Amino acid sequence: MVVHCMAGISRSTAAAFIALCLVNPDVPELAIARALRIASPTAQPNRLIVALADDALGRRGRMLNAVEAMGPGVRGVMGVPFSLRADPQWLSRVV
Repeated sequence: MVVHCMAGISRSTAAAFIALCLVNPDVPELAIARALRIASPTAQPNRLIVALADDALGRRGRMLNAVEAMGPGVRGVMGVPFSLRADPQWLSRVV
């Protein structure tokens, strides 16, 4: 799946994080957030979008807590393109 955005910092990284959580329900949200941070130092997933998805997916705040644990990304105007594997075994090892 490709998620594209002009800046690639907030909304698109939130969409990528949400998609990975959706297709990997057994992978801890924190592992997915850490994989995202490794792949993109500038990622700052939009917290409102993540909170809405967290509620819709019944994750009880785990998704929002995971992106908050990522901390602020490297400041920038444009993100650098990145890729993430959706493989649950690979994501689970990124702890």
